[in-house]
Amino acid sequence: MKRFGISAGLVAVSAAVLVACGSGDTVPVVQLVAADFTANAAPANTAGLVGVSLTAPTGVPALGTTAATTIAIGGTAAAQTAKVTEGANTADGRWTYGSCIFTITASTFPSSHPLALGKTVTIEPCTVSVNTTNMVADAPATNRTLTVNFGGRPATAVVPVIVNSNGTLTVNGGSAGTVTLRPSTGG
Repeated sequence: MKRFGISAGLVAVSAAVLVACGSGDTVPVVQLVAADFTANAAPANTAGLVGVSLTAPTGVPALGTTAATTIAIGGTAAAQTAKVTEGANTADGRWTYGSCIFTITASTFPSSHPLALGKTVTIEPCTVSVNTTNMVADAPATNRTLTVNFGGRPATAVVPVIVNSNGTLTVNGGSAGTVTLRPSTGG
């Protein structure tokens, strides 16, 4: 008799679990970013750089700097500018992509320096990356590290990043491209 009571109890619990699982409620699948975003710097993925100050703690050799260097991107998505600062020296000018191309229109660097007035510096390779691995799609903006790799030397900033359910990536309010999403396997 005792056996029947335990068996009946297990059957009742199992039935309750099955009813709860079959209630018609579905748990939404959380989509996560599969890997970090990286792309060659191009107009299509650099709109979010406007308003960002990138820091290269040991300089950017392609710009001729060897000490802490700041690259402050300004202007608009379609017409970007930059101010490069190393110590007391600054260079201002147009900033374009296809590589990272800096055309200097004002400078306090010496005339022999790559950042001297009237010079143009083209940096290759020039890539943009954001640490997006495991970000949740359709979640509020999350601060992430943005890295621009200037010819092998990284310069970074922390910016707000959003991943949409279709994989589009918004960095600092500007379109940056797309990422691959995968369903969460956690529970």
